[in-house]
Amino acid sequence: MSTHRTTHTILALLLMGFLGFVVVMTINYTPETSPQTASPRVLAQTPALAEIIRQLGGAKHLVGTSTYDRNAGDVPKVCDSQRIQLEAVLNVEPEILFTQTDPAARIFKPIRQKLPQCKIIQIPLEKLADLDNAKTVICRELGLTLPKPNTAKFPKSLKEYKPRILFCTGPQQITVAGDPTYIGDLIRKLGGVNAGADIPGPNNWRPAKFESILNAKPEILVIHSESFRDAASRTTAQETWTHRFRDINPELIVHTVSDPNWLLMTLSVDRTFYREMRPVIQEFLYLKEPRTRPNTQPTRLPGDYIDPNKLPKSVQAPAPAAPKFAPTLMPTSRGR
Repeated sequence: MSTHRTTHTILALLLMGFLGFVVVMTINYTPETSPQTASPRVLAQTPALAEIIRQLGGAKHLVGTSTYDRNAGDVPKVCDSQRIQLEAVLNVEPEILFTQTDPAARIFKPIRQKLPQCKIIQIPLEKLADLDNAKTVICRELGLTLPKPNTAKFPKSLKEYKPRILFCTGPQQITVAGDPTYIGDLIRKLGGVNAGADIPGPNNWRPAKFESILNAKPEILVIHSESFRDAASRTTAQETWTHRFRDINPELIVHTVSDPNWLLMTLSVDRTFYREMRPVIQEFLYLKEPRTRPNTQPTRLPGDYIDPNKLPKSVQAPAPAAPKFAPTLMPTSRGR
């Protein structure tokens, strides 16, 4: 009898100890927090907004991004500027949705119904000055430290000449950057004049035909297209546009850009813009001031086309010099 009591006592103690262990582990258990799920959870609807958030140090807040975000990594791509994958958005459960669109737009109606606690915040990114507002809003909402204002200036400017610069995307469906746009702001910061502002159109980014581009009379034409994958395609585009302008402006500088991220309006857009435009600046100044740099050649990117006929006469290939000791022609009998 005593043996059974002892056994029951031991089993009871073991059971109580096990239950106590389970209770303690349940109380002390804390689920692991992924760096992608830091509060508040953020959904960025455009690649530019997602990149600005990362540049400000808020990558750990991103739980969803645009389908066109090339730097998304492991972050789910659940939307773009035209449509939202509702089920995918519900799975990531964002608390804040940053967008460049009006929050009252119809595209956000399902989110307002299914996720009423999600805050939809509009951050316009049209002009260069909009970046300051973007930094302020994102840092305030995510509790990040606001960086110092960007006071960097372009080291070499074209203000003395104010060339007409036209930026367009193409080459099939041509769209030009008018005003107000951050491209126009960057062109003016560089010291030029945005020729795209003289092309009429309903929007800031407006479709354009070849005749309207001719009428804008650009001195520098910058063409952006992801189809410029190799030197041959870049050279073909430059030769085509140079040929079209041969009667209007034979000294037109045509520059092609293929980097898909070059159009992203981020905190580093001014440095990226200048780095790409630096060889264009050097060539333009070289054509305008040949006497100040007689022994230099314009720096061009690989595959860029240089028309030798556009170079000033001072740097064109000289005519072959006469031999030092020319043979003497003896007079003939008829000349006597």
